[in-house]
Amino acid sequence: MNSRKRLAPQSEKTLRQIFEFAPDAIITVKKDGRISAANRQTELMFGYKRSELLGIRLELLIPERFRKRHPQHRTRYYEAPRTRPMGSGLELYARRKDGSEFPVDIMLSPIQGQAHLEVIAIVRDITERRKTEEEKFRLMNLVGRSVAHDLRNPLTAIRTAAYNLGEGSDSDDMKSMLELIDSNVEAADKIVMNLMDFASEVKPSIGEVDVNPLIQEVFREIVFPRNIKLTTRLGELPKAKVDRDRLKRVLGNLFANALESMTDGGELTLSTTATNGRVDITIEDTGKGITEENMKKLMTPFFTTKAKGMGLGLATSRRFIEGQGGTIRIESQEGRGTIVKIELLA
Repeated sequence: MNSRKRLAPQSEKTLRQIFEFAPDAIITVKKDGRISAANRQTELMFGYKRSELLGIRLELLIPERFRKRHPQHRTRYYEAPRTRPMGSGLELYARRKDGSEFPVDIMLSPIQGQAHLEVIAIVRDITERRKTEEEKFRLMNLVGRSVAHDLRNPLTAIRTAAYNLGEGSDSDDMKSMLELIDSNVEAADKIVMNLMDFASEVKPSIGEVDVNPLIQEVFREIVFPRNIKLTTRLGELPKAKVDRDRLKRVLGNLFANALESMTDGGELTLSTTATNGRVDITIEDTGKGITEENMKKLMTPFFTTKAKGMGLGLATSRRFIEGQGGTIRIESQEGRGTIVKIELLA
C-alpha cells in the first residue's frame, strides 16, 4: 500500500507530461460539446490560448460549412461511445483562429469525467502527408488521362467493325461472337470513362436537382435480375445543390455494385429523406458484404475485389460527392450486406 502511495504522484506527473507534450492536439469535450481540457499542442495547432478554448463549444474549431451537422454527429457518438477514428473514409478539416483550414485525422475515445462521460479527441495535422498524396494523385491523373485517351479510339474502331460485320452476317455463331465482342467493348468503355472521370478535375456544375426523379431515371436504365427485389421509400425532398450528371453516374455505379454483390438474389432498398437542410440517400443491399480488411481500403484508388474493373468507381464517387460539399459513407459486414449513405446539401 505504501509503495503505491509513493508511486501515485509520480504516475500522475508522468501522465500530465504525456498529455501536455504529446505531438498531437488532445482535447476533452463534455456531452454538451464544451471543451473541458486542451494540451499545449492544441494551442500551437489552432492558434488559441488555452484560456480561450476552455468552456467554448468544439464547433469553433470546425469549418463553418460543417458546423451545423456536427452536434448531430456528437449526439450519435454518445449513443454508442467507443474508441474509433472520426469520419472513417472522409476527408476531415479543422479551422484555426485566423480562419484558415487544414486537413486532420481525429481519433475519438470515451473517458469517465468527474461527473459524466466525456470524449477525448486526438487531432493530428496531416498537411504534409496530404501534400505528398496530392502530388502522387497529380501524377496518376496525368497517366490516367493519357491512357484513357489512347484507349478510346481503338475501342470505337473495334465496336464499329463488329457492327459492320454483324450487318452482313446470317450466321448465329458469328452474331453470338459479335455480341460478345460488343459487350466486352462496352465494359472496357466503362472502365475508360471511370478512368477519365477519376483523372479529371472536380469542377462540378452545381444546380438545383430533384433527386427522386433522377433516381427513377437511373432505375429505368438498369435491367434488374428477376431474383432481386427492389424496395423504394422516397420521401418529400427539397432540391439538392449538386451536379446532376455526376450524381447520376455515382448512383448508377452504386446500384451496379449492389446488384453485383447479390449474385444469388436479394433485396435492394433505396430511401431518401430530408434532414436539417440536407438530402439523404441510403442504398442498402443484402449481398455478400465486405470484409473488415477490405473496408479499410475500400475507397482507395485502384483497389478492387472484382475480376473486371480498375477500382476507380468508389474513389471517383467519393471525389464527386465531397467535391460538392456532401459526404458518402459505407457500412458493411461480411455476409450481411452493405449500406451506402450519401448526404447532399439542399
